[in-house]
Amino acid sequence: DCWDAEAHTTYGWVEIVGHADRSAYDLKAHSTVTKQDLSAFETWDAPREVEVAKVKVEKGKLGPKFGAGSKALINHLEKMEKAAVVAMGDAL
Repeated sequence: DCWDAEAHTTYGWVEIVGHADRSAYDLKAHSTVTKQDLSAFETWDAPREVEVAKVKVEKGKLGPKFGAGSKALINHLEKMEKAAVVAMGDAL
């Protein structure tokens, strides 16, 4: 994904910033040429465990039941907070 931000100035349209998602290509290329290690990392005293609850939507089953409204329903279900997802799962 790439995009530029431009501004209309007295010189006309001027690119003021360019963004490109190229992973770590630029850093890797710079490291290779300069022989400098540009990696960064954090060490943790202990591993972290994070519990994640997510709604798994079976879209093929919602379409016939909810028709045109199924898109809005899927969008709502996928954005639910963890507590609501857990409560819904317990209720089912």
